[in-house]
Amino acid sequence: MARLSVVVLLMARLAFGKDPCDCSDGTWSYKGADYEGCSETADWKDHHWCYVEDGATCITATASAIEGETRKYQECSACDCQTEWNYKGAEYHGCAETTDWANTDWCYVRGASCATATASAIEGETRKYRECSACNCLKTWTYQNTVHDGCSETADWADTDWCYVQGRSNCITASASSVSGENKWYQQCSPCNCRLNWNYQGALYDGCAETPDWTDHSWCYVQGGSHCITASPSSVAGEDRSYRECSACNCLTQWNYEGAVYEGCAETPDWAGHDWCYVQGGSSCPSATTSAVVGEDKKYIECSPCKCLSNWNYAGAMYDGCAETPDWAGHKWCYVQGGSSCASAVASAVVGEDKKYIECTDAGQHLWMTCGEAKETYKVNNCCGNPNALFKVDRRLTSSNDEPLPIDAHVAKVLQEAAVEGTDVDSLAQKIQAVVKPYLKA
Repeated sequence: MARLSVVVLLMARLAFGKDPCDCSDGTWSYKGADYEGCSETADWKDHHWCYVEDGATCITATASAIEGETRKYQECSACDCQTEWNYKGAEYHGCAETTDWANTDWCYVRGASCATATASAIEGETRKYRECSACNCLKTWTYQNTVHDGCSETADWADTDWCYVQGRSNCITASASSVSGENKWYQQCSPCNCRLNWNYQGALYDGCAETPDWTDHSWCYVQGGSHCITASPSSVAGEDRSYRECSACNCLTQWNYEGAVYEGCAETPDWAGHDWCYVQGGSSCPSATTSAVVGEDKKYIECSPCKCLSNWNYAGAMYDGCAETPDWAGHKWCYVQGGSSCASAVASAVVGEDKKYIECTDAGQHLWMTCGEAKETYKVNNCCGNPNALFKVDRRLTSSNDEPLPIDAHVAKVLQEAAVEGTDVDSLAQKIQAVVKPYLKA
């Protein structure tokens, strides 16, 4: 039976020349009105949908509730790439490069209502197209009878965000779906990562970028839409994307490399002793280097896991580096570049947020140092076997007599860690006593 299903699917694709789950070509009629591609109808406000090319073989489509109708439909996003499309005698999959437009990925979109798409210049053709990135998440996708918005968590993969990608196999970090009869590709992702490129007011932008209508502000559309808790819905009419302010040289919260997923600033097996990351801003980050991986359009930098993000979103406001927020008076803190790679950082208590933070100084240094970091500082200053060498003192290594840290900062740190670790009362009391003791001696 499984082999028969595959044969039927292949026959359908050959007959229609496109994926059975793509929207029907041309116009379709519904309750006396005509629609083209992925559209919003009068009786289902704020939802875009279409009848699919071949309901019999599209496994994510739903049977029509209209009596006597054999068509099937599914929710969609007008600006998502068609899964398969034909152009000048060749077949392409999702977001792809064609022979007549070198070094540019593009696709035909699912709906004529896509505000960022351009009408085809081919005579007699009603389709619209746009530039795209193969590894961007599909804006709307269906999985196990549930519709998801961009980078999302599904019921069968707890604590993991993922999505189907725009470019199928053209995205080199994506994997083929293991769902029988499905020809989509997926990858793990982070909802608040910037889209690798995005269309806005007739121009294409790369990751975190500045647009002419918002000078001195860098921003981007995010991968996760409504799942990014720091993003805001677009105010552009007819658009269902979400955006946020950002910093081009900040690390991607999560990224894929050689079959593994990394968090923020991290060390990979092929570059021992170096922490690095792909950046949010691509070409907008002047200090980043173009990836040498064939087929990849991202950029990377070396970084420090415990360094503050250049700017970050919190409770509806934007902060630069090490800053004080209204809800924690007298304390300066920041989210870090490296997430879990920064051993001294604390997991955010904000629901739905996967970032980590530290208390820090005006210079952006965190107030706490791990033994490993102290060891590294010792090595950097060439102290090994050289007791008379000058040692550049990190503020965090100064003695209490040189520059004491506030006792409340020490106690606050212990309380934060206790909240995260679930420390019992007796252990917490012992930790606080250990922190306070040196101050009593002074």
